[in-house]
Amino acid sequence: MKGLLAELRHAGLTVLLDGDRLFVSPRDRLTEDLRQRIRAEKGELLAAVRLDGRVRAMATRWGYTPEELAEALAAASSDPAGWLLWTEKDERDFGDCVTSVEFAAAYRAKRGLA
Repeated sequence: MKGLLAELRHAGLTVLLDGDRLFVSPRDRLTEDLRQRIRAEKGELLAAVRLDGRVRAMATRWGYTPEELAEALAAASSDPAGWLLWTEKDERDFGDCVTSVEFAAAYRAKRGLA
């Protein structure tokens, strides 16, 4: 994803989310400039991390290849609002599926194939 999240990851940092709290590690690699940007752009960073997680969860459900995941993440960074809607719909329709068998059954039912 473009923006601060991509910059943090490129710098070798991990960004985790717990509610509205961001955890960036390793802490000793954070510069004061990055700390200030994280504070200033917290809302956008929270949204980017949440969308990234949703896209990754959807990719897991659908069995994306690494290349397909990379394409989906790039597309999500270009159109976050559209991908947010798409991932929300996917979660409503298939989010309760734990196994590939459950997912396949839910997909067939949604498509009227069951």
